[in-house]
Amino acid sequence: MFDFGWQEIALTGVVALIVLGPKELPGLMRTAGKMVRKARLIAHEFRVSFDEIAEEVEIDEVQRKAQAQAAQIEPLCPPSETKSTNLKPVTNVQKADLPPVFEPLPEKGGGK
Repeated sequence: MFDFGWQEIALTGVVALIVLGPKELPGLMRTAGKMVRKARLIAHEFRVSFDEIAEEVEIDEVQRKAQAQAAQIEPLCPPSETKSTNLKPVTNVQKADLPPVFEPLPEKGGGK
């Protein structure tokens, strides 16, 4: 964001040392560090809340798209005329005489 090189930072430090003196400089640096920490915390909270809002908007958008697609599909699939109450349970099941789909593997160790 800011483009400060080592030369600019060193020059600022020397000027601050000359203007403020060695007694007040540590207190000023401590105060500046606290302000930077607070600024970073506020930026982090803003970023987190912005991400949450973006996620909610994205979820709403996906839900809206799904409802629109369901509304387009619904006329193509008329409701079934057979209701589930008219269905009878299957009780008499006979096993069909069908050949096996897979041949059994030959046994190992069978000598030839």
